[in-house]
Amino acid sequence: MTAETPLLGAVPELDSMAVVGVIGALEEHFGIFFDDDEIDGQTFATVGSLVDAVKQKVS
Repeated sequence: MTAETPLLGAVPELDSMAVVGVIGALEEHFGIFFDDDEIDGQTFATVGSLVDAVKQKVS
């Protein structure tokens, strides 16, 4: 995987419930919290966009 690897629509296992699981795991692992309005399709567009969202919350 690279930063450009697409997530939604490209990884069959990443459905809406999987997205909720990933968000929960990221929140728990990094001690962060995402409000509902902070998560959209762009956040999960690619590996890089997801990493960027986590970086913004951590810093």
